[in-house]
Amino acid sequence: MGGHLSALARLASGRWNIGDSVSLDELRTAVEADDWQCLLHPMDAALQDFERVDLSLEMVPLVTNGQAVPLDRAPQTEMARAYTPDGALLALLQPSDQPDCWRPKKVFQI
Repeated sequence: MGGHLSALARLASGRWNIGDSVSLDELRTAVEADDWQCLLHPMDAALQDFERVDLSLEMVPLVTNGQAVPLDRAPQTEMARAYTPDGALLALLQPSDQPDCWRPKKVFQI
């Protein structure tokens, strides 16, 4: 017995669903009006499944340079979202080989 598909539409992916999407015509209109920024989600909206970690001012250059930092409380997720003291998303952290330390997996430009 066989089968085939004539169409396939993704209705959801993670926390995102088709009801929250914007049509190409809506996007085109927003771009022409120079008002497209309001259609964007913040970068960390896609990372909400990872626990948030607020870094001290001293930790920011360490993480930016790829070094592991000690955390007072280990996140309970496989990775963590690391934020600067002023609330900017800085990096995704993962556990380090050093006890109670987490190292950057991905550092974002701020």
